[in-house]
Amino acid sequence: MICFVAFCFSYISLFLFRYVAFYVIWIINVGCILFLIFLTFAAIYMKENLVAVVMAIMAIILIVLLIVFRRRIGLVATLFRVASKALMDIPAIMFEPFLTFIFLLMTFIIFIKFSIIIETSAEVRRYKEDNRVKLNYEDRFINDLAHVFNVVTFAWFTQFIFGCQHFVIADTIVQWYFTPDKEKLGNPILTSFKNLLRYHLGSICLGASLITIVKVVKTIVELIRNQLKNTQSSIGIAIAYCLRVVIGAFDEFLEYLVRNAYIIVAKEGTEFIESGKRASHLLTRNIVDVIALNNFGDLVLFICRLLIVLIAGFVGYGMLDSPDTRDNMYPPLILGIVFAFLIAHCFVTVFEMTIDTIFICYCIDCEENDGDLNPYHMSDCLKKILMDMKEHSSMFLLTNEGGKDAEFRSGIADGSSLPMLVQKNDSHLIHTTNPFMVDNEDGHQVYQQDVDEHESYLDQVYQN
Repeated sequence: MICFVAFCFSYISLFLFRYVAFYVIWIINVGCILFLIFLTFAAIYMKENLVAVVMAIMAIILIVLLIVFRRRIGLVATLFRVASKALMDIPAIMFEPFLTFIFLLMTFIIFIKFSIIIETSAEVRRYKEDNRVKLNYEDRFINDLAHVFNVVTFAWFTQFIFGCQHFVIADTIVQWYFTPDKEKLGNPILTSFKNLLRYHLGSICLGASLITIVKVVKTIVELIRNQLKNTQSSIGIAIAYCLRVVIGAFDEFLEYLVRNAYIIVAKEGTEFIESGKRASHLLTRNIVDVIALNNFGDLVLFICRLLIVLIAGFVGYGMLDSPDTRDNMYPPLILGIVFAFLIAHCFVTVFEMTIDTIFICYCIDCEENDGDLNPYHMSDCLKKILMDMKEHSSMFLLTNEGGKDAEFRSGIADGSSLPMLVQKNDSHLIHTTNPFMVDNEDGHQVYQQDVDEHESYLDQVYQN
């Protein structure tokens, strides 16, 4: 019953993201700020000054992020809406993590089996002691190497299975995004599995290998750090901590980049390295949106996962809390909460990959199409966001006397400025001047008065 409650609330979250995502994102972020402020004052009351400082800093950081990226929350909310619609159109994709779980369970069983085989393959030594013959297992160096190989292989297969899941979800959503008539979509999940098995297993293997190598290095650094704890080498401990932080950050970055590379592989069909380069360029050119999506989107999904587990746990506690079952209620309750967490985790994993895929598709759509000769594939709500951003980016600040120089204030670009002069009223542009400057007969720079050429140039700016 607890699992059923978790499943139901996962779909309720999907409906909330579909219809009121903007309000959900704002409510969750403001609620987190208020909760951090409450924890700050509670820590001050209990004279836990260090905790109070940490909570206050976290609240300030979240407030600053909300202020700086307030215009991007609309895009994040729209991506949530589109992702929810995609999952509603293809509900079977929600069950893909259960297939992943089955393969992970099989891999774990094989790993345990080989671990037992390696552990029991030590050499038997016979020796006499007090007129008795004793047998003793003596480990060999080859056994230790076999254990290491077994663990690394298990880690690689785990990353490979997760990579297959990411690719199948990405390929399915890519087909959904770029299919104009959604009724002719067919069975995108089966098509994704076919593409995976026929064309892209090598890319998944390479991505899994890169992640596994970094995780092995991370584990070695952690082992060295634990060994240095028993020594008096403060410099060595400091270096180990620095390496741990750097490698941990690089590990998270690599996982994120590899996941986006899988999306490009699904979209373009290119090899893994080329897809990784394309993904990194897309993310770099849209770094502001990436930061907003990763901060606010991840926070919302984390709170969503937590609420699903808590609600399912409270419902299960209410159902099991009776005089007859009170003494034996905790084992089934804990087991139900564990399964509720797995269900919530599967839902959030699919939703997160769907959002990342739609965002990459949106960036590609904006770069490759112009909405005129090459129509956009994006949904109407994403088109509205794009048009709003274009309208916002047409605000310019005049500088110097006579308005000869102007700074381009863009809501889309990454801080770059272009010389441009635009006069604007509340509803539409009433006059524009061309940004290309020439020298007149007196040697002074003036603007060419060609409105059509300026509008063509502005369209190119928006596309780039």
